[in-house]
Amino acid sequence: MVLGAVVGIVSSQMLGALWYHPRVLGNAWMRVTYPDKTEEEVRAANNCSKAMPVAMASYALLGLLINFALGSLLRSGSCVDAVVRGVLISLLVVLIDMAHCMFSARSLVGFVIDHAYDAFVITLMCVCIATIG
Repeated sequence: MVLGAVVGIVSSQMLGALWYHPRVLGNAWMRVTYPDKTEEEVRAANNCSKAMPVAMASYALLGLLINFALGSLLRSGSCVDAVVRGVLISLLVVLIDMAHCMFSARSLVGFVIDHAYDAFVITLMCVCIATIG
């Protein structure tokens, strides 16, 4: 019964590769996350080999937690119900992190790019669990 979660996890990684691609939102995200640095400087200073496994593990855990905590609820409704629940969960995440964004003086553009991605991932996982099982 975790097939939907697994599909959601794999889909989230594919979505992330597209979302943060330089031709989509990657360049805008990099400009606001690392102002006054070139892509080469960011790559030299920020080792993605540490960040990627953490990101993959956290989204895998998120998919499994959504499946086990809300799986029966998601599977009992329609695809539209899963989208609504995914959006509501995403709004909770945004509201929780909004204060941190303001206190840390993070860029609003970076906040929106990151949390819009998270909203799509959470909603996608909910839909995968609801439709695939």
